[in-house]
Amino acid sequence: MPVTLRHVQPDAGHKLRQLETSAAELERAARESIPPELLPQPAPRHLRKLAQKANAYGKLPLSYLQRAQATARRWAKPVAGAIRATIGLITETAFYGILALGGLFAVAVLILLLAPPA
Repeated sequence: MPVTLRHVQPDAGHKLRQLETSAAELERAARESIPPELLPQPAPRHLRKLAQKANAYGKLPLSYLQRAQATARRWAKPVAGAIRATIGLITETAFYGILALGGLFAVAVLILLLAPPA
């Protein structure tokens, strides 16, 4: 059964109106207390037009930020794996390069020590 003021006692109806007024004042005060930098910024003009067109067709487009976040989530693991593999390959290459240079240096020292004087 819907509640109408006809079915509510007079003082309850008055209290209900006071409650609605207080709630509206509280909501207005809460909106005014939000700092301007935290308020949602208006979308650029071309995005607003695109959203209006999409609303006309009954579906909203994903924003550029949502698309970027979805793409980043999709590619995060493969890119991180590729970076780890690349760092591993560079480290291994540097290790074996230093090892080869050390070996060449040791051979050069042996040749200098064991070669007959000229």
